[in-house]
Amino acid sequence: MNAPRKKRRRQLRPAVVAVIMMIVMALMFSSILIFTRCEEERPVDTSKKEEDLQISDPPPSPPEEPDEPVEPEVTRLNFVAFGDNLIHSSIIEDGERLASEYSREEKYYFDPMYENFSDIVSSADIAFINQETPIAGPDFPKAGYPNFNTPDEMGDTLIRLGFDVINTATNHMLDCRGKGLMYHLNYWADKEDLGVIQIGSYKDKADYDNIRVYEKDGVKIAFLAYTYSTNGMTAGAGYEDIYIPIPSNEELAKKVKEAKEIADLVFVSMHWGDEDSFTPNATQRDQAQTLVDAGADLIIGTHPHVIQEMKWKENSEGHKTLIVYSLGNFISTMYYPWNMFGGYLSVDIVKDENGAYLENPLFNPTMCHYSLKRRELKMYTLEEYSEELYKMHGTTLKNGTYSYDKIIQKVKEYIAPEFLTDYFNNYGE
Repeated sequence: MNAPRKKRRRQLRPAVVAVIMMIVMALMFSSILIFTRCEEERPVDTSKKEEDLQISDPPPSPPEEPDEPVEPEVTRLNFVAFGDNLIHSSIIEDGERLASEYSREEKYYFDPMYENFSDIVSSADIAFINQETPIAGPDFPKAGYPNFNTPDEMGDTLIRLGFDVINTATNHMLDCRGKGLMYHLNYWADKEDLGVIQIGSYKDKADYDNIRVYEKDGVKIAFLAYTYSTNGMTAGAGYEDIYIPIPSNEELAKKVKEAKEIADLVFVSMHWGDEDSFTPNATQRDQAQTLVDAGADLIIGTHPHVIQEMKWKENSEGHKTLIVYSLGNFISTMYYPWNMFGGYLSVDIVKDENGAYLENPLFNPTMCHYSLKRRELKMYTLEEYSEELYKMHGTTLKNGTYSYDKIIQKVKEYIAPEFLTDYFNNYGE
């Protein structure tokens, strides 16, 4: 007997399955499309308040800080000017003694005489001195009065001290004639690389017309220099081109105006006046007025061997000129006590947006000390000097007519209080 057959399950064919899947997917896509259209057609709710839809303004920026005002640029320089460096034979001999004492290689050594002024000169931005006597070279004997010839070593000392501007327009500039003056010119020309300029001696007219300008920290100062005489001396044959600056008033005015065109300030060195007179003479006052009218800024007076007044003077345009009629002697071995004290000028040079001008001028009295034999020379500020030292001064031991107090009284007699320090203004009170 045959066993009964088992029933077989029906299996879907692959083609049928594929068709079913396509139908399902089509239905799903249609549903999504219908839903999306419904969303797009749904009305927008406009019931929200307008202010709810506005975007808030950003918070205001803090106000900008105003720019701080720019400080105007101001340049301030200190200028000092010393009087007659008058090298008598006794100073030369004392320089020879010091060279031996200090075991120097050179024949003369003058630095110790000036050591109390080393800091004053070197700390100044610009330092001026009147080199009264010529450095005339080896063809003439080293000598003092009447025909001076100063050793080269004195110039070396001035440079080591820190002097920048050397005036040589003096009545002694031709003491060794043209040959000596040319040596003198060449000596100082060789020092220009050290930043030193010489004024007052000129090899010819073109050299004179080339106005010397000293520039420091952007401030330009023109230096002019003149003398009243050369004691009747001439340059001599072969040196006819040498130019000696003995001026007329017209020349003074002309040169100041030329100098003002190329510099911020104009300083004029005037070798003028009467020896041993504490009062300016008529020519000094007349020439000073010419320089004031022309617009000079500073007049530095030398030659009288004593001090003379110091003052401001204003021209018709309101321009002020500082006049020092005479600084007196710096170093010398003249015989009389009134020749032993002088002074140096100290003044500030200021340049700002208004131009260049001078401020804070002071007259600083000085004292030249020596022994009875006119040796052992030493320079002092009068404030550092004393009655005890003065009692040992050669002029006191020889003449005995002055005292430390009398010297200070002379200073106060001829120099206005506004130009002196409190030490002198209050002295004796």
